Amino acid sequence: MDSIFITPNLETQELIAEFTVAGEPISKARARFTKRGSKTVAYTPQKTLDGEASVKAAFLSVTHKIGTDANDAYAVRAHFYNGTRQRRDVDNMVKLILDGLNKVAWVDDNQVLEIAARKSFVTKAEARTVVQVFRIGEMEFPSKPCLRCGTEFRTYESWDNDPNGKKYCSRECFYETVKDVNRRNCKHCGNEFQSRTGSKATMYCSRECSSEGRRTVTTCAICKADFSIQDCHVGDRNYCSDECIREQDRLTHKERRSKYFPGTCSICGSGTTRKEYERCNPCKLKGAKGKPTSANGRPAAAPKPRCSADGCAEASRTKGMCGKHYMRNRRLNQA
Repeated sequence: MDSIFITPNLETQELIAEFTVAGEPISKARARFTKRGSKTVAYTPQKTLDGEASVKAAFLSVTHKIGTDANDAYAVRAHFYNGTRQRRDVDNMVKLILDGLNKVAWVDDNQVLEIAARKSFVTKAEARTVVQVFRIGEMEFPSKPCLRCGTEFRTYESWDNDPNGKKYCSRECFYETVKDVNRRNCKHCGNEFQSRTGSKATMYCSRECSSEGRRTVTTCAICKADFSIQDCHVGDRNYCSDECIREQDRLTHKERRSKYFPGTCSICGSGTTRKEYERCNPCKLKGAKGKPTSANGRPAAAPKPRCSADGCAEASRTKGMCGKHYMRNRRLNQA
């Protein structure tokens, strides 16, 4: 390249690539905006995209590899040979070179720490762009040790000031630390297990242990037998089976009956509302009216009249006869 470029110090700088992009140098154009339906979207002009693709192709034709180290620092020197007097700013032409080499020569163009550029005017046939890329060392970032393995990793002031900032060098170290925090012993069986949720409320290794660990031994209120029951179901009176529950219901019914019917009927033996009463209400009604009572203690209904025709047991409906004999007598009278 021309002598305008400072001769690199080979002890501290390494030449990565030197290449030429044929054609008129292109400036980095501003983003354009357009309407797509009801939304406004930004896009890069096609001329700029073609220029960045040319820079990328020229670099790969020389190096045949892509830079992937985000810690390397670079220097770029460019000479733009313009074949026309069209106004082009040097900084915009440099910006196109840097963006075209993104993800190609380096991971991001913030790794470029030094730039040297010059613009010259030549004939249209000699228009071109000559670029040199140097590796000049490593990026200087603040670092701190990983809380798990002690390895130094890049950090930023905002991370240090943020309580939830990055504290581990990798996801593996973070996951291993989370596993250690969530590793605990089962409250029931004592086996060590890994809590999936990380909640302090997780105390059992399985559903079986959770069910057994939340049970207690108590005594049945009816049969006095010891049995196991969940803690949430323990009350003042606990029952071991359905039979004991039904027995308690019968006792409760008797207690309730003796409370509201303290006396005993001298005729039928059922309860009376007061101890001094000798008869219950159904027996009292039966004796007062002198009529037979039904099964529920109420007066029985009077028997329905029967048909007056000889040998007919049907109920009387019209003029002392059933419907069948009434219609027969009516036809005979009409004849």
